[in-house]
Amino acid sequence: MPEITAEQKFACPACGGESVWNAARQKMVCPFCGTEAPVRLDAAGSLIEHDLIDEMTLLVVPVVLGQGRRLFADSGLDVALDLVDARVDSNGVTIQVFRPTGRPHYAPAAS
Repeated sequence: MPEITAEQKFACPACGGESVWNAARQKMVCPFCGTEAPVRLDAAGSLIEHDLIDEMTLLVVPVVLGQGRRLFADSGLDVALDLVDARVDSNGVTIQVFRPTGRPHYAPAAS
């Protein structure tokens, strides 16, 4: 798999300096204070929007929950995904592997 590189910068939670994505460590790293911050679930959408993810694996567990944490925010850019692999384990969990392919193209609405 190719190494992820990024020009995008994010504010360091400790000092406010510009943190950068470190693919080897799979964390945001601040070159000023050395703070390493793992990516939170609510940051997943931001990482996709900034083209910092080249593949993601989603596991869908067959359970209905009335509450929980959202993986993506209510707002943000739409990103097209290409299904690379899909399988189901013996418990009914689906494992889906996607690669972002840029902005989606929507068909015009029928009148």
